[in-house]
Amino acid sequence: AKERVSEEKAEILAELPKEYKNLWGQCGFAKWGKAWLPCLFVSPFDVGGSQMRDDWMKMYNGTRDRRDQMSYLVYWYGQENMSNAYSFCAKAQIMTYEEGVKKKHDKLPPKVQKKVDAGRKLTKAEKELVKGYEEMEADLLRQPEERTAFEWFHEDYENDVFIRTLMTGEDSGEELISSLG
Repeated sequence: AKERVSEEKAEILAELPKEYKNLWGQCGFAKWGKAWLPCLFVSPFDVGGSQMRDDWMKMYNGTRDRRDQMSYLVYWYGQENMSNAYSFCAKAQIMTYEEGVKKKHDKLPPKVQKKVDAGRKLTKAEKELVKGYEEMEADLLRQPEERTAFEWFHEDYENDVFIRTLMTGEDSGEELISSLG
């Protein structure tokens, strides 16, 4: 089973646009509401047997003829609750770290920075934002392949819906739903 999954993974990787894969492991910014927040662009193969990876596979299967329209999987730096830490973002909602620096998104908003400098109490969202910028700054010192938002995992080749979908070629929405619970 492991060899088959490796072959399927290689086929998927070969089909993805280079510019899409090149962002994996890169720090950047993604739009959340009106704000551009620090994020890490991640590979679906790095999030273990998660719902995010299953959702990515559905998106991948639904964009066979439009790979340039695929959404990017991002990890939001600073999140305390891991269920809120990942999102899919359209190409128009993301920018590289370098683009973000040019647009001055690499610094805390002035209002939050003033509160930090004055030692005033921060809201939960402001604390997460401060933590997010700190996490991104630490990741910028690492090589892209060393940047992770998660602990490494061990593939479950028998029970992982994503792995079974790769192996069987079936994309059963019922199976995904039943696997949730």
